Amino acid sequence: MDTDEPTGITRIFINDKNFELSPTVDIPELKAAIETAVKTSGTFVEFTVADGSRVNALVGSPCNVFISQSAGSADANGIRLYAVDLPEFDF
Repeated sequence: MDTDEPTGITRIFINDKNFELSPTVDIPELKAAIETAVKTSGTFVEFTVADGSRVNALVGSPCNVFISQSAGSADANGIRLYAVDLPEFDF
């Protein structure tokens, strides 16, 4: 099913930064690029964010990368609403 409207929101978290990915990003391809990069002392991984901008992130070991896919929708004003499962912290 092809549609211009994203069915959800995908975010990538790299260390302390996070980005909403463009719906056109090939997630398996991005994961493979990240897996290859962490085996090096540092390699740039490029991806497109929701506003169409390109981001180049230097990924190496150690580096914390999370990809979160969640259902999303827009409210009456066109603002995207989404929920992200956050890790539980033991305080």
